[in-house]
Amino acid sequence: MAPGHLAQSSPSASVASVEVIPGKLKVKIFLHDITSQGESISCWSYLTDGLKTQRQKEMILTLCGEKDQKPEKYLQDILGLFVKIYSAAEQGRVLDAGDAILFGDTGFVGRKDVRGIGLVEAEDFPGVENRRPTARCNYPERR
Repeated sequence: MAPGHLAQSSPSASVASVEVIPGKLKVKIFLHDITSQGESISCWSYLTDGLKTQRQKEMILTLCGEKDQKPEKYLQDILGLFVKIYSAAEQGRVLDAGDAILFGDTGFVGRKDVRGIGLVEAEDFPGVENRRPTARCNYPERR
C-alpha cells in the first residue's frame, strides 16, 4: 500500500490504518465517543505506532467532531505532524506531556486560529486500542 493511504480494518479494531513512513511509522484511526459534562461527543483518534523506535513516546491525537466526518478530512495535516515528530525524535528532540507543538501562521487542521496544541498525559477512551501512549494531543473541532 502507498504511504498515506487508508487501509480498512475490522470494525472491532481501528477504522483504518495508514503507513506514514514505510516500515517505520503507522497511524491507526479510531471513531469513538467520549462523554463530557453528560454529553456524548463523536471523536476521531489517531494513534501512532513506531515513534518508540526513536525513543519518542507513542502519541494519540483526538479530534472532536461529527459522526459523519471522514477521517480523510484532516489526514494530511495529522500525518504531517506525526512525520515531523518522528523526524525531530530521530535528531534527539523528543516530546512529552507538558510540552507544546506550535504551528505559527499556518494553523492546524484547516484552522489558522489554532497556533499550537499542548501535550498531556494520555487517558483510556472506550473503543480505542491503547498501548498506553504517554502524550495526548487533544484538540476539539466542534464549535
